[in-house]
Amino acid sequence: MNTIIITTLSTTEANRLVAEEGPLLFLNGLVSLSVEVAEILGGQRGFLWLDGLNELSAEVAEALAGHQGYLQLNGLNELSVEVAEALAGHR
Repeated sequence: MNTIIITTLSTTEANRLVAEEGPLLFLNGLVSLSVEVAEILGGQRGFLWLDGLNELSAEVAEALAGHQGYLQLNGLNELSVEVAEALAGHR
């Protein structure tokens, strides 16, 4: 599946992607991310690209910090102290 074109993601779709797409998730089309979806993606192991996000709440960052592997967030325009602290837990 071409995941790069996905622009919105429900919890059901996120669970399916994590289960079916394996360790490579290119989700650069997403421009926003709920805490619930971030928690699901945070459970994925491998490579996770989220370059379409230009801002991140501390709650979403905390949920993503559970992700194990490569996490790319090149679209962020700025990084608050709270978000940076939350992401510091990423492994």
